[in-house]
Amino acid sequence: MDLLTNISHTASMFDINNIYNTRELKRFYLPTKILIGQNARNILFEILPQQSKGVSLLIVVDHYFKQDNFIKNILDYKFASLVCKVVVEREPDYSFINKQIKSLPKKVDYIIAVGGGSTIDTAKAILAHKKYGTSRQIGYGSNRFIKELPVKQAPVFIALPTTAGSGSEVSRYYLIFDEKSKKKIVNRSWSVCPSFTILDPYFLNKASVKLLIYGSFDAFVHLWETYICRYERSAINDMFALEGITIILSIIPSLFVKTKLSVDQLLKLQYCAMLGGIALSNTRTGIIHDAGEALSAQTSLSHPETLFIFFENAIRQYYGKIRGKESLLISRLNSISKCADIATVKDIILLWKKLFKQHGLEEQIRNKTKMNKINIRDIVDQIMSDKVLINKESPVKLNRDKVVNLVKRSLQDYT
Repeated sequence: MDLLTNISHTASMFDINNIYNTRELKRFYLPTKILIGQNARNILFEILPQQSKGVSLLIVVDHYFKQDNFIKNILDYKFASLVCKVVVEREPDYSFINKQIKSLPKKVDYIIAVGGGSTIDTAKAILAHKKYGTSRQIGYGSNRFIKELPVKQAPVFIALPTTAGSGSEVSRYYLIFDEKSKKKIVNRSWSVCPSFTILDPYFLNKASVKLLIYGSFDAFVHLWETYICRYERSAINDMFALEGITIILSIIPSLFVKTKLSVDQLLKLQYCAMLGGIALSNTRTGIIHDAGEALSAQTSLSHPETLFIFFENAIRQYYGKIRGKESLLISRLNSISKCADIATVKDIILLWKKLFKQHGLEEQIRNKTKMNKINIRDIVDQIMSDKVLINKESPVKLNRDKVVNLVKRSLQDYT
């Protein structure tokens, strides 16, 4: 099918959720309006209706912020006739999601998520159920072409992230753990993206150095893996990746020596996490994420911790195939004085490893990994099931033997 025929075909049955980047055709989409700045959180009350008491609000909040004054102000919002609160204490599973959905009123006008990736993913699952009648496997399998229900008006979704890493605040993806299969179920739809995302460093003021490092690393891997894709990549995504990676690496020296970053640095990390979320929604992640998600289903390791286990060996596996990408990135980095000493991608790997080691994070990951009996075959099977990665997007050709070797080498370093 040539390009003109392909465009004509997609126009006749157009759904942005089912259009993908190819070598011939590129698409970029972002339905979210983004507001960023110090005290930007207060704009929420300008977005919400200023009159009429018939408004129903649902607040989905991370347990750490459930008593925050900002949350109290939302609960006391004078134009709301009904305010419900869902507190998220851990990564969501379908039992938790279904319980919350059953307890909610039929009419919800606004969903406000204040929290990290798990909190925002919970809100997305609730929104998906409102729009599709289900929150399971949206965008995949039998639900790949699922249509929205004929509802009169879907809830307006507003996200205020309290971490800087997941990118969930602008991403079309959400993950929910399935207790039966013991796997995280990936869902995707542009329809679950927030209508508004508000980035305010207020929510990072009390974040520990550990949390900031993990968030920065998560955003870095999102940007890195979208940058080295083969066919799904685009010039716009490359621009985002180069911008975000450069900013993150320029802040790393401060994470070595500081216990608290400046407001400007916190804003920059939020900005980079946002770029990562946009990039992965318009491209895709790679083998580091596939392996990390498979491992996290078997352990108590956090998402950034599982990514860290695999990222060095994954990059070394395809290093010889990305020299052109490396050259462009290093040239960009060397224009920044704080990154002038970085000469190769291997220097970037070493920089992250030094940072994790200095703060004791590498040893923590090793200790947590040792507590679990890891099923290597399950991890390999999950990676091999990603046919797009295996057959098309990986910089190096993959087969089962190569994947087994990667997983074994990575886990040997931490078990």
